[in-house]
Amino acid sequence: MAVIVLSGLPGSGKTTFAGALAARTPIEHVESDAIRRGLFPRPTYSRKENAEVFDEVERRVVKGLGQGRLVVVDATNLKHEFRRRYFELADEAGTRVVYVNLTAPIETLRERVSGPREGYSQAGVPVLDSMVRAAERHGGAALVVDTRFDIGVSVEAALLLAGVQA
Repeated sequence: MAVIVLSGLPGSGKTTFAGALAARTPIEHVESDAIRRGLFPRPTYSRKENAEVFDEVERRVVKGLGQGRLVVVDATNLKHEFRRRYFELADEAGTRVVYVNLTAPIETLRERVSGPREGYSQAGVPVLDSMVRAAERHGGAALVVDTRFDIGVSVEAALLLAGVQA
């Protein structure tokens, strides 16, 4: 049991990374974009809406940890206050956190979000640009993954750090 917290701008490959983790071992995939679309078919991204989405994300993290699952939090997590909460939840459950910062050059991210996308994310270039301005610098230990390249070794590293036998 552990929490793998994924962080990164839109288009950085968070959901792809979560899928690669799921291909290797059973996970509880807590994807904020999927939760948002489930709660709000036409999302507005208001503060009230965000609060409801992340209350549900937190509820699912707690539930997964309570069931002894490996929980993967798939959200931008661009602010320290958002990331900190998952560390607190893991601490309360007596387990560890593996923090994975997914990245790519801004030009690559813009290219990825400018066209049609699979999955639940609706973030386009304007959302990406606003998030670039709002993102806080990451502090502390993190597994940093440049998603322009093969993520296989990074997936194995995240699982090893989470205590999952490869």
